[in-house]
Amino acid sequence: MNAGSDGSKVIRERYAVTVKTSAFAARFEEKYLHLPAVSLTEAARSPTNAALVRLVAAKPIRNGTARILLIANLLCRYTAAARHRIPAVTVDPDRLRTELERACEDAGLDPSAWVVWSVASVRPAGATPFAYLPPAGEVRSATVLVFRAVGAERAEPRRNLAHRLALWRVMPGMPDAALGPMLRHELEHARRWERSGTAFYEADERLRARVGRAGYARLPTEREANAAALAYARRTLTEPQLAELRACGELADLLADDPAPADVVEATLTLLGEPDMSGDSPQTWRAGTAGGGPVIELVAAAV
Repeated sequence: MNAGSDGSKVIRERYAVTVKTSAFAARFEEKYLHLPAVSLTEAARSPTNAALVRLVAAKPIRNGTARILLIANLLCRYTAAARHRIPAVTVDPDRLRTELERACEDAGLDPSAWVVWSVASVRPAGATPFAYLPPAGEVRSATVLVFRAVGAERAEPRRNLAHRLALWRVMPGMPDAALGPMLRHELEHARRWERSGTAFYEADERLRARVGRAGYARLPTEREANAAALAYARRTLTEPQLAELRACGELADLLADDPAPADVVEATLTLLGEPDMSGDSPQTWRAGTAGGGPVIELVAAAV
């Protein structure tokens, strides 16, 4: 889930576009050009943008094409600007601790069993905002970007000693009220690990790799975590806060009223086509954090 390359930079470097813009384009440049650009790949996800992006990717002809390239440049920047017009959430460590302790109480988990890394960076476009790594898990090349930003060197000493969570400290476009429900989502994955053990968690990882991003929301463990997050949001947020979350398209799956399967283990193994693991196999382990609450560290990105 790497962030894309800077599409407008590619345009500028490859074609050295210089044209006289209209008054509207000049105002647009002045207002938005200082913001980060998005990749051509991201822009191309919109059917409206796809044809223009294909044109940009081709070698332009001299007459009249420079203006089209400028429009494509502005289009890439406008996509980023729209995302950045929504106030960014900057996660304060004290608030993170409070929200995590509340979510742990709701989930029936020990807050002192947690180590949380807040990566002191702006969340890249398309990157997972939060990620959970179970005690037995490892940071590898295919691990989500936020945990690669934490780095194996930080995560490995806590292996088999703590539940581990990583997040970006600054998250553009994310409603402030989303922090608690998103934490509760990740905690439900930890509950599942404690109930069903490492063998099941590894089976779930195999299923995730098989279905890819297209089938992500239909994973039994994701449906379980989303249902827990939605129930928590309804109990802890006001109606205006819930409306704010509903208005954020990125949170659609989190707020989908989609009950978890009656038996998450069975549903996962059925989709995977693997033998029954005889229900839950509670994981025996002992947290090795300092006690008295979660360990929260603000860290520089390792990648």
